[in-house]
Amino acid sequence: MSGTNDGGELLSEKPSMFDEGLFFFLFPLYNQPRNPSDIRSIVGWVVRSLQFLAIAFYGGSFNGATLVNKVAGFVEGSYFVSLFKLGMIVFNVAVIVIFLLVLAAVIIISFTYKKIINTSPWIIDFYRNVISFYTTALFIPSISILMSSVDCIKLGDDQPSVLRVLPSQQCLNVTHYIIMAFSIIFTILIAIFHMCYRLFIFTTNPKHGGVTANFSSELQCAFSIIITMQVVVMRTTPSDRGWRSILTILPTIAFILIIISEVPFYRLITNAWLVVVLISYLILRFTCEMDYFVGTKIGGHIALWIVFILLAVALCIGSVFLIRARIQSLQIVRIVDEKSSNTGGLSSLTEQGVTKPVQVTIPNTNQPSINKPQALGSTLQSNTQNANSQSNTMSIPGGADSNEEDDASEALKIHASNSSLIEPATRFLQTKILRTVDNINSADAFFHLAIKMNPGNGKLVAQYSIFARDYRKFTLKADSILRKARSMNANIVLRFIAFAHFKAIADDSNLNHGHDEFDGDDAKGKGAGANAITSAAAKLLFEMAQKYHIEARNWVREFWNNLLRPKVNCESIPELLHKVVETEKNARKNYEELLVSHPNNPQ
Repeated sequence: MSGTNDGGELLSEKPSMFDEGLFFFLFPLYNQPRNPSDIRSIVGWVVRSLQFLAIAFYGGSFNGATLVNKVAGFVEGSYFVSLFKLGMIVFNVAVIVIFLLVLAAVIIISFTYKKIINTSPWIIDFYRNVISFYTTALFIPSISILMSSVDCIKLGDDQPSVLRVLPSQQCLNVTHYIIMAFSIIFTILIAIFHMCYRLFIFTTNPKHGGVTANFSSELQCAFSIIITMQVVVMRTTPSDRGWRSILTILPTIAFILIIISEVPFYRLITNAWLVVVLISYLILRFTCEMDYFVGTKIGGHIALWIVFILLAVALCIGSVFLIRARIQSLQIVRIVDEKSSNTGGLSSLTEQGVTKPVQVTIPNTNQPSINKPQALGSTLQSNTQNANSQSNTMSIPGGADSNEEDDASEALKIHASNSSLIEPATRFLQTKILRTVDNINSADAFFHLAIKMNPGNGKLVAQYSIFARDYRKFTLKADSILRKARSMNANIVLRFIAFAHFKAIADDSNLNHGHDEFDGDDAKGKGAGANAITSAAAKLLFEMAQKYHIEARNWVREFWNNLLRPKVNCESIPELLHKVVETEKNARKNYEELLVSHPNNPQ
């Protein structure tokens, strides 16, 4: 009798009732695409960035230049209500209806997922794209339109209050109170929906996850909170410039410093882009507040904006170099500029934070190569075996001086003590010329040191499982590590990642037996005879067959995704079909060998 549920998990590892209910609705959105379109991601980031920057202009005077407010208002959505007299009612209702349709889609797809995924998987892909578009392009306009209905101003002492974005609409009457109540309620609901999406739905593959891949979704969720806070504050403090400045500028500064410190995204360009957008927003907000005190002379306003725009450009350029330096300083292996060192090549971390050149050279050719690179760091014995069943060892290059070795060892220990910076320290593996066997072993040993120095840190163990899967290609070992991470008082995000990962494997491969069962079979093998897979060779066959089968399914999905794109890449069709045939052929070969050697095994 199998000890698993439909998600391929052991019954003893079944999620709690709350988790199971939440994950039921989240799982259809879970997607880990291989090499997703960077162009699509960049377009989404550009749209969201422009909308975020436009928030800074809301309510500004600009010496009577209301056109600036309106242009910015149309970008972030709030000024759509001014298109016609009933615009406030129409657009508020439209935003609410769209959100309710999105919720209805989530509920319907969640309850019909099993049927759809087996008959019409393209519906799931379409559903994921729709929700992604909603959370990327419509989130800021939705909450901006809703919250604009609470911002009332007086055009004169004897005049009634009217909406800032629609002066023809009077405030504080029955109609306005009803709309305002619904607006506040649905702003909260939409913000919670967006935060949950950013918190749980993200790609984790550092090699093939695209420009938005990361393992710090908490900061993405925090950015959603920052956006919501900016929209709300800008519309609830129209006459209090002091609090408006404090509540919009200080959180932005704090978030910039956090991003620079934590560098949450795997790619440099994504971290730099986010910091540049935040700095630009910060300067715009500060300039909008300062513009109020300039007076009525047009020359003063122009001079002010020129100065602060130049300041923004300088800060943005400087932030890019700062982010780059921060990422390089965190990596335990990095390339040394030949102009600043007599020996071009790699460098290792030292206690003083100064890089020492390693005895590895990178020739000045169009296709650089590394000749037998040495492992880097302090001498560490890995707690697990590598592919050759040998322990991973990291050694100090550049000499046998015991003082140097102790210094580097202490430096690595200090580095490894901060669990949030362990994954950034191994991002050198994204550089192809650094992705050598020795350097991968070095990163493996560094993870082991960090896990030893941060016991009970489930997120760190989960990051190591991603490393084992994507860089070491140890699929089953990575799954075992992820299970361990889930059992270490994991937070709800990590629990969902583990749940969705194992359920996705079960859906893709139709194999509901985890490899943990093999460990139990080893103990029972002597008495179970042909009913258990006990040999190491059989385990390897099973692992490879499963790997090839899942890979074949992924290539099939990629084939159909290509055909469903507006611009089909016809040149890739033969290659994709070849990949499908070859990987399925390899899977069949391994499965057939298993059937021959273990014909009576129920698995």
